Amino acid sequence: MIGFQNADGSFDENQYKNLSTSFAIFCMNLLEFPELEKMKNSAQQFLIEHQHENGSWKAENFIKPKAHEPYKSKTLTTAYALKALL
Repeated sequence: MIGFQNADGSFDENQYKNLSTSFAIFCMNLLEFPELEKMKNSAQQFLIEHQHENGSWKAENFIKPKAHEPYKSKTLTTAYALKALL
């Protein structure tokens, strides 16, 4: 994971940073390396800064059952982001 975090604390190079960052936090929670704490804090701060006023996060593509019909869900993105922050 080291070397893959963006300067803003997120993970991923595309527009799906909330989900990717949430998944990265899940992985860091499984590992007990002190050097990951700063990265995890930065990732959590990214999620907090991108949370909407109503408490949700932007719907992001999760799966693509067909090439031009991605499935995206605000509920799913929000659930993963909240789980990553707890």
